[in-house]
Amino acid sequence: MDARRREAHRARIRAGCPAAALGAVILALGVVLGGLGCASDRRARSETVTADQLNRRREASRIAQAAADAGDWPAARQALQALVAEAPRSAEAHHRLGQALAAEGQLEAAEAAYRRALDLDPEYPSALVGLAEVESRLGRLQAALGHLDQAIELDPRRPEAHLTRGQTLEALGRGPDALAAYFRALQYDPNCRLALIRVAALQIDANHPEQALLRLAQVFEANPNDPDAHHQRGRARLRIGDVTGAIADLQRAADQLPDRAEIQYDLALALSATEPPRREDAARAAQRAAELAPAWAEAHTLHQHLTR
Repeated sequence: MDARRREAHRARIRAGCPAAALGAVILALGVVLGGLGCASDRRARSETVTADQLNRRREASRIAQAAADAGDWPAARQALQALVAEAPRSAEAHHRLGQALAAEGQLEAAEAAYRRALDLDPEYPSALVGLAEVESRLGRLQAALGHLDQAIELDPRRPEAHLTRGQTLEALGRGPDALAAYFRALQYDPNCRLALIRVAALQIDANHPEQALLRLAQVFEANPNDPDAHHQRGRARLRIGDVTGAIADLQRAADQLPDRAEIQYDLALALSATEPPRREDAARAAQRAAELAPAWAEAHTLHQHLTR
């Protein structure tokens, strides 16, 4: 991965957008009962729980899950804070609270929740992965790798651990290692959308666009409108000389994700590759990329080149 794409990838991790691993946070479905850390908690802590307490925990868990399913993270967080108050010794409750806080962008509070879950159950793989995701978004990439290695050692078949490890390695500029991690994620979840898209992106960077197109076809089978898949397919098509197809894909991605500088930049490249070049349209896309990423020198250079 070149420097500009690596920085864009880091930015997406920090922002918590879909390529950073928190694109779709799914809270645990199990109801927290009797102070247990999680449904299969190896360190369950005995506690006397009244029927009223149990009902309150069940109701808070139900409300949190319904809110998370609806994407209402403030409501989910409030319900989980109530659950944590009712079941302070539950590692699962703290873990779920960490997920909701991370989805809201409250990274320091999310980190504290994950660490509390790990205080209660140090061998809780999901909490280790959640903590690593937050650390990556905060730029503490080496610390994130350490926690991901712990999670994988505890449960090597957990695809989200390999996915997050791949994203973290990619942000560090370790493309081949990231690719291997993504393939491990796909070994355990062959339809993992984010892993498929990142494998395709790295294959395009390595000048293997035909392989990337095969990966992206799998994503489109599940969702023909996936904007990230359209972005990467546009890049792949541009590499193989299908400029018309590339523009169609990149324009569709830009329409759905108008605030992504790298999509605007790639659209500008495609528009400038037509015969004759669509320089005016390309210049507008390059200008938009430069506006979205003011520190991105290449976007400014491309815009200047197209407006000469």
